[in-house]
Amino acid sequence: MVYVHPALAVPYVRHRGSATSSFMLRAVPSFGQSKREAFDFVAVKCSEEDAAATEGGCWFAELRLMFSCKDQHSRLRECALVRWLQSAPDDSYDELQLQRLTWKSTRLPTVRGQTRLVPHYDVIEVNCIIKPVFLQRQPSDHSYFFYNEFV
Repeated sequence: MVYVHPALAVPYVRHRGSATSSFMLRAVPSFGQSKREAFDFVAVKCSEEDAAATEGGCWFAELRLMFSCKDQHSRLRECALVRWLQSAPDDSYDELQLQRLTWKSTRLPTVRGQTRLVPHYDVIEVNCIIKPVFLQRQPSDHSYFFYNEFV
């Protein structure tokens, strides 16, 4: 049986030396009185070999669904369906000193010999999530985001 969870409380430390508090991560298509989407962005642990290839040593993703289920050994697994982001450097934004990101996707061939972009989704275990992150959309193109590690 699969149980869907609209929110998840995670421990959060604002900065080194501050007290640990909790932070609610959300993955719901309709939230609050205005019924807006609430899909939070998170930093996700990566392997040591991948850490060298990423800025900051982690991957970024948008939470799309959080759920728990039992595996074949009857152990409870807490998981999340995420949509991955990737680095999208652009020299014209170097002065901002912010990491620029865009949706990760792959170009796959179709039946008619054309190609189409397919977004990267994946299921991860919740314990791989490092922290919530705030990504700000690029004002001129909403398919790009800026990450400020100090916010």
